[in-house]
Amino acid sequence: MSPHPSVLTRLLLGSALALLAAACGTDTPEQGELMLSVTTDMAVPNDIDRVVLSVTLDGETTPYKTQTVELAHGEDLPITLAIQAGKRTTAPITVRVEGRKGDAPSLLRVSREARVMVPKHRVAELKLPLSWLCTGANLSEVCEEGSTCQAGHCVAAAVATASLPDFEPSRARDCYDVTACVPGGTLVQVGPITLRSGREVPCGILGTKLLGSDANVNVVLEVTNERVGNYGFCGPYGECYVPLHRAATAEGWHTLENGDTPAIELPPAVCENSTKSITRAVIVRASPSCPSDQGERPLCSPAEQRGCRAAPVCPTTSPEPAWVGYACTDADPRDDRPDLLKCWSPTAPSSDGDTPNDGRWCCLRGQEPSSDPLLIDDMQGGPQIKLTRPEGHVAGWWFADIPDGSGDLSPPQEPSLYTYRQFDEPVGPPNGPKFHTAACLSSTGFRGWQALEGFFLSGTADGYLTDVFDVSQYAGISFWGWAKEPFPNDPLGVSVTFPNVQASDRPGSECITASKGAKRCDSFQKEVALNGEWQRFVVRWEDLAQSEQEWGQARFLFFKPQIYSVYFAVTGAGPDRMSQPFEFCVTDVRFEKKAETEP
Repeated sequence: MSPHPSVLTRLLLGSALALLAAACGTDTPEQGELMLSVTTDMAVPNDIDRVVLSVTLDGETTPYKTQTVELAHGEDLPITLAIQAGKRTTAPITVRVEGRKGDAPSLLRVSREARVMVPKHRVAELKLPLSWLCTGANLSEVCEEGSTCQAGHCVAAAVATASLPDFEPSRARDCYDVTACVPGGTLVQVGPITLRSGREVPCGILGTKLLGSDANVNVVLEVTNERVGNYGFCGPYGECYVPLHRAATAEGWHTLENGDTPAIELPPAVCENSTKSITRAVIVRASPSCPSDQGERPLCSPAEQRGCRAAPVCPTTSPEPAWVGYACTDADPRDDRPDLLKCWSPTAPSSDGDTPNDGRWCCLRGQEPSSDPLLIDDMQGGPQIKLTRPEGHVAGWWFADIPDGSGDLSPPQEPSLYTYRQFDEPVGPPNGPKFHTAACLSSTGFRGWQALEGFFLSGTADGYLTDVFDVSQYAGISFWGWAKEPFPNDPLGVSVTFPNVQASDRPGSECITASKGAKRCDSFQKEVALNGEWQRFVVRWEDLAQSEQEWGQARFLFFKPQIYSVYFAVTGAGPDRMSQPFEFCVTDVRFEKKAETEP
């Protein structure tokens, strides 16, 4: 019979970290050893599929040794790491454990640290559980240096070695099947409770029939995946759960002395996050097949899932049901929904920079093109361009940006979603058309040369790359515009800009020369003055020009009507100064027909 997977992991780690033991001295293991034990209440491999361990010696800023352990099954835990006492462990060391998901750059799901002395004359056990309560779904900010997350709260990372128990090897146990046990449970609310003694408990469950007379139960948390991303052990209908162990530790739950009325105490973070990441708690009466989980067993891996469920994770500001949200397990909603035009995934914060998606997607539902051949966008049905696109292409969509700048912007920059503004009462000129929606951009101030909103007209179906759109059959574009004037009788200058093939830095562009390589190019544009009255503006190709400022850009005599996008920009004060606040809207964007005399 083969050894239990967790034992194999320990042997592999012991071999891999032999250099660490040698560097720490030539003492024999009997002189002292710290046994690090890593467990988790998260789903393997859906939530995390690898554990990264590191050891940093006292006074150093970079780890002395790191090790990555791949996780394919829940039974691959616990991971046990031996750190031997020696000359370089006479001062405290810092041990860090990270639970990650995906290939590089992997998504950092959860971490735990401890600053501790390695005992000299015994083998002590240091347990560092990777708790779901310490993921970004529950922890509002990263713990400061010298602290670590425990059960959803930042605490001091220092651990007194004397408080650690002697290490006792765990025997192989069957795994706890969370998915199989939860269906027999009942959802209950959690909150502050008062015991008969008068003691106030910040988070618990009191006196329910579900607890019975002995509180011989399992406690599981239902995750609000549509808000915080993909976590937990998910059932066939999309409900996802994370178990809480019955234990006296901070991560677990335990019974309370309360006479003949059963009561249990939960980690305070459970109640603190009950409206954010946790729907409710689930109480499951223990049974022979689902005994009360006390954390001594690994968690069985959930059945392999690859799919998405609809979830209300997208902005509600869109006037039409254009956005549809999904909470996914290792999948892309477009796999099963080819009608989805574009999907965004929130970028998870990480020291590694951009990371893979966290299981949430917000998708733009595709629409049929308008029957009006001149209509570019009437701001109905979501921020999607309504033009008939070439075969094999997808419709373009709107975006907002502060190129190479920073500051407040509404709608925010990608990867956030652009949404139209819907007016409570129709807007428009006194004796003209009325509009219910518009593409509006506002800022309380930004640093940079431009803040803009705009759209590209067409994209390639494979990869959604912007593609050139031939507009030579038209004379220009028209739109209705309005602005909140920064000062009385002071219109807001907005540059209507048309990035085209001449100003492109793509191969073959007129902007690039073989001798000098890429050369900065200036897009053609025209400035219009928007004020507090809705007006119709017409911008013709013949009216476009490049900036009159001279900064070494390529110059062209005529505008070539092959464009990638259109955007409406407000000029800023530069990267070192804050701009004035602004607000403007455009709507009913259309192509203008050529006159009969035009070629």
